[in-house]
Amino acid sequence: MTGRSTLGVAGLVLLTVCSGVTFADGSKCSSAKIKAAGKKAGARAKCYGKAIAKNTTVDGACLQKATDGFTKAFTKAEGKGGCLAPNGDQGTIETKVDNFVDQLRNAINGGAGGPSKCDSKKLAAATKKAGAKAGCHSKAVGKGVAVDPGCLNAAEGKFSAAMTKIESGDDCTSSNQTNSLEGIVDAFIADLVSELAPASTPTTTTTSPGATTTTTLGSHVCGNGTTEGPAETCDDGNAVDENTVDSIPPDACPASCRIESCTSTSGTVSVSVNFASSSSVAGYKVFVDYPEGKVVIPGSGQPAAGVITNDPTATATANDLDYGVIVVAGGINAIPPSRLFTINFTPCGATPTAAEFHCKVHGASDPGGNDIPMTCSVSIP
Repeated sequence: MTGRSTLGVAGLVLLTVCSGVTFADGSKCSSAKIKAAGKKAGARAKCYGKAIAKNTTVDGACLQKATDGFTKAFTKAEGKGGCLAPNGDQGTIETKVDNFVDQLRNAINGGAGGPSKCDSKKLAAATKKAGAKAGCHSKAVGKGVAVDPGCLNAAEGKFSAAMTKIESGDDCTSSNQTNSLEGIVDAFIADLVSELAPASTPTTTTTSPGATTTTTLGSHVCGNGTTEGPAETCDDGNAVDENTVDSIPPDACPASCRIESCTSTSGTVSVSVNFASSSSVAGYKVFVDYPEGKVVIPGSGQPAAGVITNDPTATATANDLDYGVIVVAGGINAIPPSRLFTINFTPCGATPTAAEFHCKVHGASDPGGNDIPMTCSVSIP
């Protein structure tokens, strides 16, 4: 993108229904499989990382050890029983892992051998992030609960910090790769989880004085293009969202296929969207995922005046997806650190915390229109 780019905003009307849906018991088998895949990615990348750093041929024994460890872990996982996906998918998952590592290698240095300590560290950082995110999903699948956004955010933050430090080196094949590598990792994790832990059978729990009733609602599959309520409120045929992609048109349905309902109350919840960059920032495109069950931006598409404020560029344009909002701005002058803008939400009764928001940079530019690295975060004054 350039510092003068803008975003065409289109209204997107999404469905909302009742809240209170939980899911069936977790799966230790699927949890272990997800963890094993993340671990293998790290082990395989470590083999290539050593070769890249020293410009040597990758050690075949090292690669075989990674494969053997994965096979052992996968076999043990299936022995637990209760897998959400059918047994016998070891080969499919292993191929996904191997292709993922190869995709990272090609993105980092075209698959070249090195020598480059920077490229080696980038590969390690990207697969470490994949392992961390796989761990977040593994815990959630094992307990049968939604993945902890704080866990995912921690993985994002550590990766961004690591990349900033790594790219300060002097033997990098490429620069400004944080966002592109992050996209590869997130797409892999989304595909992995969708394959190993397809949505399980939802239940709804009703509590009244002296009694609690749990009713099975019937199975649903997030990402099959059919909205199967009440567990799903939308289904656009995939299990990704704007946190992992930057598509035109934007992904209007989150990875969970569910947008929580929110009955707005009076008042305002203001959050600051902040940035950090080693370069001057004049333009940006960011996605802010918000807890839609606790706050809301009335309507869909372009928000009303007064929702986006404290914009030093005076050009910010927004597109509300009802679970997150895309904001684009650009100018010829550097934005003063460290706030990009403020979002003024309408509350729904419950008070959100800053950890329940997540900001993802889809692109940033300097006053000359050159692409630059940038990270963003959310704070509540």
